[in-house]
Amino acid sequence: MAATPDGAVLATRTLHSATDPDDTASEHTTTTELSAAQARDALTSRLAEHLAPAAQRSAPDLTDQDSTLIWMWRHTDPTGIRTWLRARLDHGWELLPLLAALITPQQFPFPLIDNDTWTGLDALFTHDDLYTRLTPHLTNSPDTPPPTDQHQTNILQALRDRRPAQHQATPDTPS
Repeated sequence: MAATPDGAVLATRTLHSATDPDDTASEHTTTTELSAAQARDALTSRLAEHLAPAAQRSAPDLTDQDSTLIWMWRHTDPTGIRTWLRARLDHGWELLPLLAALITPQQFPFPLIDNDTWTGLDALFTHDDLYTRLTPHLTNSPDTPPPTDQHQTNILQALRDRRPAQHQATPDTPS
């Protein structure tokens, strides 16, 4: 079933639903059943194969299918997709355009980064890594020009709004 990208998406959704029917556990498929673990490992390999061409493109050039495959990979192996994404970021991809490719533009009245997206971003990057990498953008550093793309600007604002306490900017204290 996972021989094609669409089949891999379907297989991943099916495995996730079968191993977490209440959709209350975690972002990824966690099971000790041998057959489910084997399916998870096989799907992870297929997802990596389907994303191999995407690794040769820039983040803004990701297709909708590439984005969907990245989101699906987090269900089978969040550590693996996190490593894969970090390697791309360390070798040319930029995080903000990647987020713009991964996050669907806001559909009012729904928030741009809802709870599901927030949880998924933690699985893909970890919130700490996300905020660390985006610090110059989030703090409006004079060395980092603001994005010209409105969707990227909206993503930054949504991340500011969701910023955990340890990532809040602290005002300078007078001496």
